Amino acid sequence: MTMTLKVRNVSAVIANLHAANGRIQAAARREVKQAGENMYELAYSACPVDTGFMRDNLSLEYTPKGLGFSVGWNEDDFLAAGLPFYPPYVVFGVEPGTDVNGRSYPGQAAQDPLTPAYNEASAQLLDGLRFAIRSAVR
Repeated sequence: MTMTLKVRNVSAVIANLHAANGRIQAAARREVKQAGENMYELAYSACPVDTGFMRDNLSLEYTPKGLGFSVGWNEDDFLAAGLPFYPPYVVFGVEPGTDVNGRSYPGQAAQDPLTPAYNEASAQLLDGLRFAIRSAVR
């Protein structure tokens, strides 16, 4: 069985696809910006606070083209303040044990503000991108 598909006015079809691409990219940038802000706000509000330094130095950075982002901490901010870079210990927790001097320490449970924030923000981002793509190609 052979099937043939003929397309009339190919240049108009191509022009429509290019226009849809531009609309999708613009919508994707808006959705990524919103998702980054949402994740930052969720992580900030869930961040454990002792001195407040870790929460106050949570950062949000976008990629140059605005199609990606990261939320987290920059080691240099901690080092510049004369602090060790301790967020991994807070996020992942520390098992109880003994240090090199034989002193016992109790350990600390994981207090991860990033994963729940990521889960919520990424679900919203996917929904927004699905809607943007469907709207652009109709």
